[in-house]
Amino acid sequence: MPDFNLLKALNNGLLPRHYMSANPHKLLSAYIGSYLRDEIITEARLRNITSFSRFLETAAFSNGEMLNYSNIASECGVTSPTVREYFQILEDTLIKDKLAI
Repeated sequence: MPDFNLLKALNNGLLPRHYMSANPHKLLSAYIGSYLRDEIITEARLRNITSFSRFLETAAFSNGEMLNYSNIASECGVTSPTVREYFQILEDTLIKDKLAI
């Protein structure tokens, strides 16, 4: 990527089309929608896509912090076992590294 900018990479993502976009929000939303539809729903273990979407946002904000299933569960309005299952789905779809849990 020409003229690499770390802040831009963190905000836009590292997919070339997203990184190079002047307004990546629409591309990122479509990518997340595709991810949810293609990867997560096909796992056939997810019943409430709205709760999982809230979980993804909450989990993203807790990145780099000590993982606390109870805190994430209360912010998402689901149970701790559900949060554990959601993290397992991320691991199964190669979004989350097993060692990082």
